[in-house]
Amino acid sequence: MSVAVDRELLESLQDRSDLVAVADAIADTQRPRAARRLSRRTALAAAAAVVAAVAALAAPWGERGPATVERALAALGSGPVLHAVVEYTGEDVVIDLATGRERPFVHRAEYWYDAERQFFRSTLSNDGVQVSDSVLTPTHHHTESGSRPSDGTTASLPPPLSGFATGYREALENGDAVDAGVRVVDGRRARLLAFASSSGELTTVAVDAETYRPLELRSRYPGGRHSPVFTVREIELIQREDGQFAPPPVGAPRPSVGGGTSAVPISPAQAATTLGTEPLWLGEAGLERVVRSEVFTELTDGSRVEGVVVRLRYRSTRVGLATDLAGAYALGFDGVEATPRPGSIVATRGWGRHESWQTSLERGPLYVSVTARTKAELITVVRALRVRR
Repeated sequence: MSVAVDRELLESLQDRSDLVAVADAIADTQRPRAARRLSRRTALAAAAAVVAAVAALAAPWGERGPATVERALAALGSGPVLHAVVEYTGEDVVIDLATGRERPFVHRAEYWYDAERQFFRSTLSNDGVQVSDSVLTPTHHHTESGSRPSDGTTASLPPPLSGFATGYREALENGDAVDAGVRVVDGRRARLLAFASSSGELTTVAVDAETYRPLELRSRYPGGRHSPVFTVREIELIQREDGQFAPPPVGAPRPSVGGGTSAVPISPAQAATTLGTEPLWLGEAGLERVVRSEVFTELTDGSRVEGVVVRLRYRSTRVGLATDLAGAYALGFDGVEATPRPGSIVATRGWGRHESWQTSLERGPLYVSVTARTKAELITVVRALRVRR
């Protein structure tokens, strides 16, 4: 199931069918989970990052002329397969509950693209845990869920990529690209160069001042929104190898889509009967409502499972509880999320006009989701959760 597309971002990339195709290949392997997983919008940004990075290597950043271009191309390599690794950190962080210390939650995307054969592979990882492996060929789309015909969709990167690189070079030569100064990136002196697409997307690339290799990049879209800052870990043209685009092994069935009934009010005592175990809660004080919902999820093998979710609503906090697969999926679990060390949580900032923070955790037989107004309140609530007696 594809994640919903941000309309403004798609419009800004409407002249780049290559990125849309690549983003589809990535997002189609993902399930609609909060901000902890790569959505199609982020997949588009990641694909754009790879394209921008390649353009950066092919563009004459400093002196203009054949020698500069040749040096950049030599740094890139000469193989038929583009290999790139980019990382970014978003609004989500890993928090140690005992100390309150935070560290970034790292998203990593790795790509292989064979222009001649139109083979594209991507693996996506969250905080070191691989969440997807997808291979797109002219005839099939392979994922851990199996294979299906690609319906004519191909990873058509080469022509648009070539046009983009040429257009950017012309922008530099014509004075349309902006030298945005210099700064230090990971201890290295980098030059910042900014360029705009015809749709108004502005991309800034930090390039190593000596090697011409891109270090990081970021885009700003019409309306003022920004992509994450992408750190370019690797980008090179490599030789073909056996198994480079082999279909990934088929994994165990996992949830792909779900739904449920309207919430029905219940008492705190009934929550234990519904779940089959005593719920976690924050006590009676501030408790406004307890509800239950019947839910279901369809798995990637075509089967369907049913379950139940109990939700506790406090004045500024929401606590969701489940003990089965369908209920867990309704709360945001899908079986491939990164699990922090015991005593830690992954806190994710929500989308919307008002600030909110969410986390998911497992406590004994319970899958638990918690939403609060602020990060500090989220930490306080998770620490205060206790078994109802």
